[in-house]
Amino acid sequence: PKAIFNKYPILKLAIGVIIGYLLNMAFGPAGILGLTPFAVISAVTNSNGAIYTALAKEFGDDTDMGAIAVLSLNDGPFLTMIALGTTGLASIPVKDIIAAIIPLIIGMILGNLDADFRDLLAKGLNMILPVNGFVFGANMSLITIAKAGVPGILLGLITVLSTGVLTYFIYSAIRRKPDPMGMAIGTVGGNAVATPASVAMADPNLEPYVESATAQIAASVVITAILTPLLTGYVSRKVVKKIDEKAEKAQK
Repeated sequence: PKAIFNKYPILKLAIGVIIGYLLNMAFGPAGILGLTPFAVISAVTNSNGAIYTALAKEFGDDTDMGAIAVLSLNDGPFLTMIALGTTGLASIPVKDIIAAIIPLIIGMILGNLDADFRDLLAKGLNMILPVNGFVFGANMSLITIAKAGVPGILLGLITVLSTGVLTYFIYSAIRRKPDPMGMAIGTVGGNAVATPASVAMADPNLEPYVESATAQIAASVVITAILTPLLTGYVSRKVVKKIDEKAEKAQK
């Protein structure tokens, strides 16, 4: 059962969509406290693969390591476009959804056919992210970033609590024992910063929210990158401690 939930980004996607949809129903596209449904879905449905990989190596097992490739499906705007479209928060043309997934499919094919090409493309992501930062940063005002401080922190906390802490309890219930790796997907990937602008290209009606959403997501990336490893390590230590205590009692 763990493999089903852990190897697919369905749970993280579903949680992000539900929170964003409820936020839109209650407060509309403008959201509340400066936090928009657009920003929530863009951030919560995305995860940081690098952090998950590092945590899986330290606290996970072979199943967790194998989940990395499939979890990368939530990188980029593809699933966010589907989420926004299916909930009615945006009008996304089918051709734009197809255009978003075609590069992913091509990359999967090339990576599986040629190991050298896979290594080349894997390293390319690290070169693209700084460039994205320059592009989006140049189009953002310092005032907007300052205003996005509190909503950005709030977005990070929402992500950690809803797709980190909540997933930990769900995974643990499924496996009938504590599973620290459930906490490890409570992050926002750095490439999520580019998602609002990408989605707004498909639906110009979202353009007014791009700048604030981008700033909020950037802040949430930092918040989740700090909190998620700390919480995963804390939970893992508690699990190990309980196992050791049971072992000691069994020996007595």
